[in-house]
Amino acid sequence: MQPWYTSDLSLRRALKISKAEVTLTLQVNNLFNQYYDVVLNYPMPGRNYKAVLSVQL
Repeated sequence: MQPWYTSDLSLRRALKISKAEVTLTLQVNNLFNQYYDVVLNYPMPGRNYKAVLSVQL
C-alpha cells in the first residue's frame, strides 16, 4: 500500500449565555477528499462533516 495522509479542520466556539456554557464545534475530516486505503481494497470515507453542540448548566 502507498503512504497516505488526510487534512482535517476543526473550529470551536465557546459562549456563556446566562448561567450556561454553550460550546459549538464544527469539523471537516479529509478536507481535500484524499483517497486512501487502511486495509487493502477497503476504501475509507471521503470528505465528511461533524457538528457538536454542547450545553453545560
